Amino acid sequence: MNLPKIGFTLGDPGGVGPEIVFDAIVKNLSNNQFISVVYGPKSLLDNVLWSPLVSLMRINLCKDLTYAQEGCINFVDCGEYKGEIVRNACAKNGQISFECILKAVSDAKATLLEAIVTGPICKESFLLAGLDFTGHTTLLKGLTESENVSMGFYTERLKTVLATVHIPLSEVPKAITQTCLDNAFENCLNFSSNLNIKDPVIAVAALNPHASEKGMFGHEERTIIKPTIVKWNNNGHRIFGPIPADTLYHRAYKGEFDFVISLYHDQGLIPIKLLNFHDAVNVTLGLPFIRTSPDHGTAFDISYQGKANSGSLQAALKLALKLSNVVCHTS
Repeated sequence: MNLPKIGFTLGDPGGVGPEIVFDAIVKNLSNNQFISVVYGPKSLLDNVLWSPLVSLMRINLCKDLTYAQEGCINFVDCGEYKGEIVRNACAKNGQISFECILKAVSDAKATLLEAIVTGPICKESFLLAGLDFTGHTTLLKGLTESENVSMGFYTERLKTVLATVHIPLSEVPKAITQTCLDNAFENCLNFSSNLNIKDPVIAVAALNPHASEKGMFGHEERTIIKPTIVKWNNNGHRIFGPIPADTLYHRAYKGEFDFVISLYHDQGLIPIKLLNFHDAVNVTLGLPFIRTSPDHGTAFDISYQGKANSGSLQAALKLALKLSNVVCHTS
């Protein structure tokens, strides 16, 4: 059986990324479901091999993926990390994490990987390195020249797709357009198909309190959101809304809806992290390959202390495998 190759980027070297990546691989490799390929600077290896679990694993240093083997951690050296590890935002952390992503994306675009699971990066480190990206989503969109990319978040009982990404809250109302919603609906339906959810029931969160109470608190529900929903429903889909956000996520969690379209970052992420902080998964929708990641950041304050929880990254790995199997089966 040909096992899928799953690429892992370590994220910001000063954060918890290196720890949780190796921990997640070691705890799941014995299932014999995948071949692991880790992208990072070789000089960081000594800083993660102190873990009793990781120290027992064989590390296979490989120049390219033709040398990748089963039953071990295959490691692709990406750049050189000089000096002591800096456990906060800095330029060298940003540059190294960027180089890891570049190499992994290159291999994924060449179909050498079935999926990429990314460790958390630090946006400030990127900026200090002169890299003007607001996160993985915009970076991956640019590297793959993808037109329609959305942030999605997955748990067993609550799944959401964001209509906008990392933008100031003050800019959200003008960003909510019919085109913006069209993109989110399209990516949500494709995500549903990849999860084998047939004929999904989708709910759209309102932007304003109480869905604006017939225009008392805003016009977006009446002039933008509702007409877009009607257009898609006329094509045979089941999309409901706009529904006041203060009740919608409870209803979705109870099983009334398969997916929620959230209009901005915190609207969708607060319920996800409240209910599933340690096992929610971020998935980038609209790329030519599968990309998942944990739903948390670098956590510099607990890195390299044995305190990091790899639960969310393990969930990201399991979702990547699930999507890989579906995509491979249906292709």
